[in-house]
Amino acid sequence: MTVQRESDRVGWARRKSLEQQLHDGPALRLAALALRLGVCRHRAEHDARVHDCLTGVQDELHEVLEELRELAGQIYPPVLATAGLAVALEALAERKGIPVAIRVPAQRFDAEVEAAVYFEVAERLAELSAEAACAEVSIQRNGAELVVAIGSDEHDTSLVRIPCE
Repeated sequence: MTVQRESDRVGWARRKSLEQQLHDGPALRLAALALRLGVCRHRAEHDARVHDCLTGVQDELHEVLEELRELAGQIYPPVLATAGLAVALEALAERKGIPVAIRVPAQRFDAEVEAAVYFEVAERLAELSAEAACAEVSIQRNGAELVVAIGSDEHDTSLVRIPCE
């Protein structure tokens, strides 16, 4: 194993750990606060002004929680660790809002390899305009590397090679 490969492995482990810390710490606390606000809002139904104020605060808290989850997902998407590359890419494509055909090998790869593929695809999909009608992502193993082909109706297909061993 090369020094660069070990450095990448440590980097991905740190990103994964940071995402987990965000999820287990601030995100859980914010979710608990949102629930407590909901209870307070329910108790304040007799006072419309207080009820409306608590509703606004609770809505804003939910937005902050979603922003935190989005940020954590950019560090290391939890679905990538739990469900794998195919499911994580499908979720990414769904957020993009255009149809994306995805072909991914069924086998799992090391966390840093899957993360490298995920973020490469995320970057390429982010470059697509809102007018794009569709995109295609194809990942195939070719010896000791994954060949990632990403294309759309508005961009030529690009190939990225990522070592997987």
